Amino acid sequence: MGLWPSSGNIGVSKASVQGTEVSVSEQDIREVLLFGDAADDPTEYSKEKVMEVLVKRSYEGAVPPPIIMKLLHPYWRLLAHNYLVCISGNKSGLDKLTLKQTSVVVSVVEGWRYNYSKSVFDDMLVNVKTLNEKYWYKFSRFIQMILEKKYIL
Repeated sequence: MGLWPSSGNIGVSKASVQGTEVSVSEQDIREVLLFGDAADDPTEYSKEKVMEVLVKRSYEGAVPPPIIMKLLHPYWRLLAHNYLVCISGNKSGLDKLTLKQTSVVVSVVEGWRYNYSKSVFDDMLVNVKTLNEKYWYKFSRFIQMILEKKYIL
């Protein structure tokens, strides 16, 4: 059994950790990580809306997806890279952004509403499904913070 097997309940993942049943949900992520988002915030913007911002921010590539990182202005490339490495579920392929990932970066830059908690939760679930000896588990610090808040303190 994986660390966070599907519980059958949409939006909640359950597992047994040292004999204690624990669960993690999108709402847990929202409460612990304090992204300042809401459940009804969007998780992706249209290609047109995203491209409009990218062109304004000196992007030189074609309409997404994917966005080629080296064609972003260095400031935005650094932001996008930090998002990919630290918050997204990407374990490889850090040279391109999908439309969903680009929407996150554009939301941060423009101050748009975005459901970061759902994005992280979805990436956590995908991450668990792809675990093997070649890949590592991401989000361990996020999981630790959630478990400490819900089950220790």
